[in-house]
Order: sequence, then C-alpha cells, then structure tokens
Amino acid sequence: MRLDSFEAVLLAFAFLMPGFVWSGIYAMLIPRRSESEQNRFMEFFTLSCLNNAFWSWLIYLWYDHKWYVTHSLLTAAAVFLVVFLSPAAAALASAQFRQRGWIALFVDWLGFQSARWNTTAWDFKLSETDPVWVNVTLKDGNHIYGWFGEGSFAGDSGPSADIYLERTAVPAEDETGGSTESGGVWIASDQIAIIQFVESGNG
Repeated sequence: MRLDSFEAVLLAFAFLMPGFVWSGIYAMLIPRRSESEQNRFMEFFTLSCLNNAFWSWLIYLWYDHKWYVTHSLLTAAAVFLVVFLSPAAAALASAQFRQRGWIALFVDWLGFQSARWNTTAWDFKLSETDPVWVNVTLKDGNHIYGWFGEGSFAGDSGPSADIYLERTAVPAEDETGGSTESGGVWIASDQIAIIQFVESGNG
C-alpha cells in the first residue's frame, strides 16, 4: 500500500521521534562514538520500537476502543507520554545504569566479559571521575596543577579534547614551600602530554 505524505509523517513521528529523544538525552550524559547517518537512523528506529513495544498494550486499547475519537485531550496526553516522556525517562535510566556499571555487572553475572563502551580512555576517565586534583604535563615540559571539579570541563575526544580547570595551585616563591591558588585555566588539546590524577587532597 502506498503511503501518502501525512501517513509517512505519522509513521516517522511514531518510529523515529522516541528514538531521537532517547538517543539525544543519553548522548548528553554518556560519551558516544560518531556514527554514520544510516546507523543513526537504525538506532532511532530500534529505540523507538523498544519504547513502543513497552506501550503496545496501551496503544492497542486506545485503537481498539476508539478512545482517540471520544477522548481527544487524553489522546494528546497519551501521545506526549509515549513519544516524549517515556523515551526521556528511558534515556535517564539507561544512562544511570551505564554510569553506575549495573549493565556491566549484569553481563558479568551472566558469565560474559563486558566490553568498554567508551570511545577512548579520555572519555572513560573524565566522564566517571569524582572531583580530583590533576597534574597536567604540557608538551613543552611545564606542569599545571589544578582542581577538576563541578566547575571544570573536559572536551570530547579527538581534536577538541581540551580541558578547563576551575582552580589551579601555584607553588609559593617563599621558603615555606606551600602554594597559592589562582583562578581557572583552559588548556588546549594540542598542548596536553600527560594528565595525572592525584587521589589525595580536598577541594
């Protein structure tokens, strides 16, 4: 059967939008690999099918009893729930499972060896580390000692893998051997050689 333009829009809305919402919110919380347009399309479609399958009982009842005719406002609310709220909640839940390592624990419990899902070691460490002091060695041999906390930021992997430290510690020039804190510092990705994470110390 040939679909006219309105039916095509409805099908795209039902089988792509939930996956787009799910994937978009998840990507804001968990580092993702860059995917081709074809793979992204299949991801949206697959996530939408999972979301719609969860609500299939409600969709069936709504269609079978023709509630969309007699309850227009409730129908609009149900569409908003299924298409937007449900995939948003699923994205938050799956990101929480990923960050806490629950999915890997479940896979390990089944007897399989879980693989790292991060794109790089940079993504893995900086996306999951707690606030910590870091010692950044630059390519010219200089060092920057700073606090990577809530007000800091690490760019994506690749050419934009820069880092902003909200506070830096500067060694004192007197004989006390202490240090003084300065403001934040931005370090370009092409200047970073090594980042050492220091476990001791408080913010």
